[in-house]
Amino acid sequence: MENNEYTKNKNVDLNETNLRIRKLTPKECFRLMGFDDRDVDVLSENGISNTQLYKMAGNSIVVNVLEGIFRNLIWMGTDTRLKKIAEHYGIGLQLRQLAEECCELSVEANHSARKGCFTIGLVEEMADVEIMMEQIKYLCDIRQKDIDEVKNRKIERQLERIAKEEAC
Repeated sequence: MENNEYTKNKNVDLNETNLRIRKLTPKECFRLMGFDDRDVDVLSENGISNTQLYKMAGNSIVVNVLEGIFRNLIWMGTDTRLKKIAEHYGIGLQLRQLAEECCELSVEANHSARKGCFTIGLVEEMADVEIMMEQIKYLCDIRQKDIDEVKNRKIERQLERIAKEEAC
């Protein structure tokens, strides 16, 4: 017969042992909920008692779950087909594809400028770039609201430049 820990302890009834189960600390409870240790430290430093910390941790929601819920709500309007394509290829390949589509749009824009009118190719390339941009926004968690804010600043800046030119 082997003389190892398993054979020594295999007949031990755990109900009869004197094992002690310790209570989780408030910091451990917050970690389970997805919070950083710094968050708990700030609360403790501000005089929040352990009893209150336990209540706060127990009444919270897991941070990662909440982030997932919000992410799904935000991207609910995104075409599920684009999500599938984006997730299949991943950010690296899709960024390269976006760069390629932008180059093709640039070529087509120059072609249209030379002709003095837009071509159907311009519309095609614009659609390709928009498709890629939607996927990148989804993969990188870039919100349309943030893009719109930057666009508005840039539009206002350009209008200011035009006003200065016209004033001269």
